[in-house]
Amino acid sequence: MKFAEKFMRFMSGRNGMDALNHALFYTYLVLWILSLFVRSTVLSGLCTVAALYMLFRCFSRNLDARRRENMAWWNFKTKVSQKCAKTPVLKSVAAFFKKLSVRAKNLPTKRYRTCPHCKAELCLPRRTGKHTVRCPRCAKEFGVRIII
Repeated sequence: MKFAEKFMRFMSGRNGMDALNHALFYTYLVLWILSLFVRSTVLSGLCTVAALYMLFRCFSRNLDARRRENMAWWNFKTKVSQKCAKTPVLKSVAAFFKKLSVRAKNLPTKRYRTCPHCKAELCLPRRTGKHTVRCPRCAKEFGVRIII
């Protein structure tokens, strides 16, 4: 418990992890993985710069400057996401990943199957075995086998 208290005292009045630091961390992670395969000194240098800047921002006591940087990051991120939302290809990619995250969240309790007649996607409760399901869109019945 002493270490946690000492760390909390050390971090009081410091910036910590904010949205820009999270983005820097993910940038560092991607660059680091790429540098494992590419073996470039420029890539390794960018990786080091991202890590050092992230640590500098995390331990900085100049909260006003870090807040301005974080706000500039949020403004940039908002503008980019608004422009991407207008692009049909990126819009469909975002919808795909959102659907994937919902499926991952519901994995312990739900299973997803498609209707063989109308290709509608059905969300079924997770009950193992063979079941007969009625599609709400086309009202046709079909057999479903849920293994896991």
